[in-house]
Amino acid sequence: MKLATAIAAAILAVVGNATGELAPGDVEPPIPTLEARISLELTDADPRNVFETFQSLLASGKAGGTGAPSFEIRLRSSIDRTLTLSVRDVTLRTALQAAAESLRCRLAWRNEAGRWVLDVIPENIEAERFADPSEKSG
Repeated sequence: MKLATAIAAAILAVVGNATGELAPGDVEPPIPTLEARISLELTDADPRNVFETFQSLLASGKAGGTGAPSFEIRLRSSIDRTLTLSVRDVTLRTALQAAAESLRCRLAWRNEAGRWVLDVIPENIEAERFADPSEKSG
């Protein structure tokens, strides 16, 4: 696992008005660090460690934003693959999406009583059933 190398190799800088593609009805929180640029090299990384790092970068404001709203990234317990990913000079939003797709998952933002939650959901699970990240897939 080369997560430490990936974190050390992360290159972050503020960028302008890059926007991600959202499906109709999707909601995304106003987190300025989603626009930050990052480069990562991951080999057989534990996805939980990777998404914890993403959460720390998004929450810290060190990736170029300040005043980010409260949020949490939740991974389904059934995600049992390792993550190998190489991205160069992409937004943090794109890196999140690439990591999810590499795990055969999708991302879904939602708001729980003023706190933003980003669910990382395996492709074969319906988003509505993901309310509890410890719930076993059935």
